[in-house]
Amino acid sequence: MSVVIFEAADARSFSQFESLVREYMDSLSFSLDFQDTDRELASLAHEYGPPSGAALLAVEGDRALGCVGVRRLEDEVAELKRMYVLHEARGRGIGRRLCDAALEVARRLGYASIRLDTVAEMAAAVRVYEAASFHAIPPYRENPLPTARFYERALSDDIAVPEGAA
Repeated sequence: MSVVIFEAADARSFSQFESLVREYMDSLSFSLDFQDTDRELASLAHEYGPPSGAALLAVEGDRALGCVGVRRLEDEVAELKRMYVLHEARGRGIGRRLCDAALEVARRLGYASIRLDTVAEMAAAVRVYEAASFHAIPPYRENPLPTARFYERALSDDIAVPEGAA
């Protein structure tokens, strides 16, 4: 079976997205309370849905293996959030495909650039972001974690739509 990436568009797919985001948050060795995650979780479809965002799922058969969200940060700036791949699905390039799909969606939504924050301990994610041409920037949001890192990437028409992406 092959992995397909698509945008959540109904209650079932947003429920899958929420389950993965909750698993992601539970897997962390630190709290994300400073990001008002209760509010975010209560309004995922609004936060990551049309017209200014997208919740992307990587699915194999009926099983969601990974997710990433794109949401509006500023008029021409999107934010990539909550990229997560199930532990047993890692090493298959799903994270990179999710990142590429998020870039394409952000470009399609009309954003000029996309930002993200992460921590240095998420070395595999940092490698994905750097391979996708994100570059380090000064902090653009509050993040009290000592190893917080901030990245940005310009979006342009040269981004190809990944195979199987929305």
